[in-house]
Amino acid sequence: MLFHLVSDSLIAIAYYSIPVIFVRTRQDMPFNWMLLIFGTFIVACGTTHLIDLWTLQYPTYWLLGLLKTISAFVCLLTALELVSLLSQALNLPSRAQLEVTNFDLLREVVEHKRTEEELCKIRDELEIKVQERTAEFIRINEALSTEITERKEVEEQIQASLIEKEVLLKEIYHRVKNNLQVISSLLNLQSEYITDKHDLEIFKQSQQRIESMAQVHEKLYQSKDLARIDFGEYIRDLVVSLFSSYEVNSDAIALTINIGSVLLGLDLAIPCGLIINEIVSNSIKHAFPKGTNGEIRLDFFANDDNQFILSISDNGVGFPPDFDFKKTTTLGLQLVDSLTHQISGEIDVTCYGGVSFKITFPVVVET
Repeated sequence: MLFHLVSDSLIAIAYYSIPVIFVRTRQDMPFNWMLLIFGTFIVACGTTHLIDLWTLQYPTYWLLGLLKTISAFVCLLTALELVSLLSQALNLPSRAQLEVTNFDLLREVVEHKRTEEELCKIRDELEIKVQERTAEFIRINEALSTEITERKEVEEQIQASLIEKEVLLKEIYHRVKNNLQVISSLLNLQSEYITDKHDLEIFKQSQQRIESMAQVHEKLYQSKDLARIDFGEYIRDLVVSLFSSYEVNSDAIALTINIGSVLLGLDLAIPCGLIINEIVSNSIKHAFPKGTNGEIRLDFFANDDNQFILSISDNGVGFPPDFDFKKTTTLGLQLVDSLTHQISGEIDVTCYGGVSFKITFPVVVET
């Protein structure tokens, strides 16, 4: 009986200690529900041995049978649950597999650390390059700012210089015009002492030529564009001045001017002005003898071939039948021919129903 008491007591103590050890050792064990069933089974087995000790003194076998029934039921339930977990347990990797996996993980960790170190190194290099580029951009920006400031100063100086030159150029045009007018006035004063009509006419023609050039400089002085003048306005003023100089009756000789807004530079304006002066003067003096009526027409335009067309015509008596423009000895017509060549132009003269001069020259004259 003593052996039963000792053995059952030790077995009960061993059964009760197993769940306590599990719980105290691993509180994070998975399958808590399985541990609960397994613990119930162990406690039931340990309690059965205690009841065996009880029945040695008190024969309550029905209680022993009840506990054994409960233990059997819990044992069966535990066995059934273990069967479902066994397949999962069999799928667990072996130690060798775990070692291989652990080695692979360790190698990945090492690779990851090496990659991190390389990335850190690349990041540091990039930061250094970014700092260098930033410093370079700052230097470039400062250099550009300095250059922009210097260019603005230069532009301001150039602008001031241009304004100064414009003022100076206006003053030059004004003075040239005044000097030409002085020469014209001197010729006019000198002509008062000339008794010969032919010589007087030469003086008068020279005076008109000088006045035509003076008007060009006057128009340049008044123009906003100091390099070019409104040639249409200049022609009207020039022809009106000629009509006034020769005391032409506007009822007897009609004047028709067809010209748009054409801008010409000094190199073209002066030769064209002298050509118009000579041809219109010639028409006024010779085309309408004895006060006959007629018309003088002047057209000036640019064609599609980048050329200017200057046409001056009258419906007067015209030239003699044997007239040859290329062989003329008249100073005025020789001057017209010479000025036409000066502006790289061509002249065409027709003598039917009056006289018509058609001069064609390029918009830009080669020098």
